[in-house]
Amino acid sequence: MKNPWVGLVLINLFILFGGGMNPMTMAARDSRNVLIIVDPGGTGFCLKVAKAIANRLDEKNYHVRLVKANHFQASDLSEVNLLIMGSPTYARQPSKSLKNVMEKVEDPGMKTILFQTGSLDCSGLQSLEAMARKKRLNVVYSSGILFSKRDESYLAKKIDEIMDEIQ
Repeated sequence: MKNPWVGLVLINLFILFGGGMNPMTMAARDSRNVLIIVDPGGTGFCLKVAKAIANRLDEKNYHVRLVKANHFQASDLSEVNLLIMGSPTYARQPSKSLKNVMEKVEDPGMKTILFQTGSLDCSGLQSLEAMARKKRLNVVYSSGILFSKRDESYLAKKIDEIMDEIQ
């Protein structure tokens, strides 16, 4: 009778030495680990959106970490398979702290969702998308969320749109 462990050992050796990926990294990337990086902004609305997304993901059994942009370290991305970034709009641009985060992100192909909040428009979203493309992130969804529409049904609809892209 053949030993069933031989096949498993051979697969792990192939992955470790021939496949170029560490089995521990693969396990981490296969899980439902989400990092939300947010600049809370002056009004706190961007942080409110990020927390609402985090709560919905938590309800769906995702492992979620929310990090303020000014506390982000590149090592925060080590076990993440979905990155969500949010920024308020300043002079039709994303915040400086989120731009700084984007410069530190070195993970081409990372599944990414972007959102930007603003009072009248979220025209800085195009700038954020361009930075993500330059970093070769896999942007699966981006959205502008107006805080001039502060009713809960509008926010719930926007969160639903984001959740649809995650699932």
